[in-house]
Amino acid sequence: MSKTSRTNVDQRVIVVAGDQWTVYEHRPGGAEHDPAHLLFVSNAEVRRLTVFPENWLTLDDEGLAWLAGVAVTVRHRRNSGHARPAS
Repeated sequence: MSKTSRTNVDQRVIVVAGDQWTVYEHRPGGAEHDPAHLLFVSNAEVRRLTVFPENWLTLDDEGLAWLAGVAVTVRHRRNSGHARPAS
């Protein structure tokens, strides 16, 4: 488990099928009362999970990998060579 010094956000880094994912909780509105999403960010894509366990930060890597597998892809990253999904 690590913290970024820039944003002071709790995050985890996991490797799933050879891809490195940074996982962190994000509140789109920025306020504490706004609903949070769990974001999974790799070089190729960004995935979002809107319903997730409160203890996600302490799950083992296998548990987080499972959550990454059920998360919805919200964007393909431009530098990955993948096309962006049609919205």
